[in-house]
Amino acid sequence: SEWNGGQGFLKISWSGDNARAPEKPPDVVRMTLNVGSWLLEPVAGGRSTRVVYSLHCDPGGGLPKWIAKMGNGTAVPEVFAALQRTAKSL
Repeated sequence: SEWNGGQGFLKISWSGDNARAPEKPPDVVRMTLNVGSWLLEPVAGGRSTRVVYSLHCDPGGGLPKWIAKMGNGTAVPEVFAALQRTAKSL
């Protein structure tokens, strides 16, 4: 991140580490891949913020891909709606 008094950007990123996770019970689906980031950049002279959410995940074959895609199709818009509601309430 380089904020530079509101002229830069803020970024947080992550990746899952299953090697450090507790032992997986047999009836649990564990993501084999979970990598993502949030990027926030000021726009319109700092009056607005451009938000980019990036996520690449794989449920590891425990779920059909179409179900995982369906979940992303509803969950990601809900995250942005919640973010917008919170920002408006500040």
